[in-house]
Amino acid sequence: MPDDLQFDSLASPGVEFRKIDTDTDIMHTLGHYLYKARKAVAALFVSSIFPYRQSRTTDQSWERDYSTGHWDYLHTLQQAARYQVIAGYCQHFAPGGSILDVGCGDGHLQELLASAGYSRYLGVDLSTEAIQRAESRCDDRTEFRQIAVDDFETEERFDVIVFNEILYYLEAPMEVLERFGAFLTPEGIFVASIHSARSWNRRLWKMIAGRYRALDEVEVSHGSGKFWIIKVLTPKERSHES
Repeated sequence: MPDDLQFDSLASPGVEFRKIDTDTDIMHTLGHYLYKARKAVAALFVSSIFPYRQSRTTDQSWERDYSTGHWDYLHTLQQAARYQVIAGYCQHFAPGGSILDVGCGDGHLQELLASAGYSRYLGVDLSTEAIQRAESRCDDRTEFRQIAVDDFETEERFDVIVFNEILYYLEAPMEVLERFGAFLTPEGIFVASIHSARSWNRRLWKMIAGRYRALDEVEVSHGSGKFWIIKVLTPKERSHES
């Protein structure tokens, strides 16, 4: 395009035409990705030498956050792709199956799963406020229950157990995974989502990799800079038996 081509005649209030300096734009983009790469390497180093550390909160904090609308952002476009990946994994690996959603919040994942159908959905969460919001969607296949993860027990077996941004809040996540493994059907799977902003969360993935095989995994990123890793997991000993 000729340098002297003029667009001034097309300009109007709110519309601007600007010549782009290609070299500057490329350098800016490269700088952005180099910065992200340095952060990733630093996080990998930290996660390799320091032990896992949980994200601490209190029962009162959960209730306050739900009552004040803090967690409403989970329904926004920023989180949409991540939720769609989780729902897609559930539907692909266990179409029409039974699902246990650990840390279900106000049941946003259930809303996505309901359109495809399931034989049974049970959502559990520590927050009374969150469960009260979700209970209006209960039916003969759908149940929400207010209970702490450590107190949960059931005779049921599920095709999929979802841990959606909950594992890093637990003091002993590996023990929880092992205990909840007893609630899986013989071919059942875990679907876990963990955001990657904390080095300790990378350490958690390493701990999980020692005992569980990833059948598939996806990294979801958003333009805001947030990104998450979502994996489909099965116990390693099961793969040896099959």
